[in-house]
Amino acid sequence: MRFIPRPSFGDRHRRYDPNQPRVPAGNPDGGQWTDAGGSGDLDEFSSGKRRRPMPGAEHPRNRWSRWLWEIFDQLRKREGLNDLFGNKEGPVAWTEINGEEIFGVNSKSRAYKSEDRVAARKLRATLIEKYPGVMRIQNIGQRPNDVVFHGETTALLRAKEKNGGTLAGQNLTVFVDWALCDSCLEVLPKIGLELGNPTVTFVPGIGEPRTMRNGDWD
Repeated sequence: MRFIPRPSFGDRHRRYDPNQPRVPAGNPDGGQWTDAGGSGDLDEFSSGKRRRPMPGAEHPRNRWSRWLWEIFDQLRKREGLNDLFGNKEGPVAWTEINGEEIFGVNSKSRAYKSEDRVAARKLRATLIEKYPGVMRIQNIGQRPNDVVFHGETTALLRAKEKNGGTLAGQNLTVFVDWALCDSCLEVLPKIGLELGNPTVTFVPGIGEPRTMRNGDWD
């Protein structure tokens, strides 16, 4: 059962496509991604603090299809992931597997569940044992070990459970309404190996898309 209905506009099954047409330069919205035949006039965030993109980084509003932003907005409202002033509380990750939508949040979120914490701690123990050169052996709650409690990992762990306990053979796109942190860049490829070595493309809200497979980034 889908936890969020998809918007009625656009292609219901569109994914991130770097070749998606843009609004022509010279237009007030020039350079923005647009639905084919659409006007491309994507308004600013409807809620949440605006984070200034890093120099040279493309703003996510310019990259993502409108239906995806609506999914994120609905998800935050449904799960109470904004504060009393409507500001975003932590990053959210979203993906889809076998036609089912999966989202992930970090361990500080009210939407983080006890079973998420159990799965994250189990994964952390496995990573420490297998990759002592990458993971912290002492003070195990510090970086980069903290990545197992991040929204990106939560989404992958939840997707694994929905897919019978493995992500082997899967090709996933994970959208994140934030930037990938240094811990994610260092450890996520190792996490991928432990979950069945899927091919996963992360499309962050700030920064460039990155694809991982075979324990490394392409």
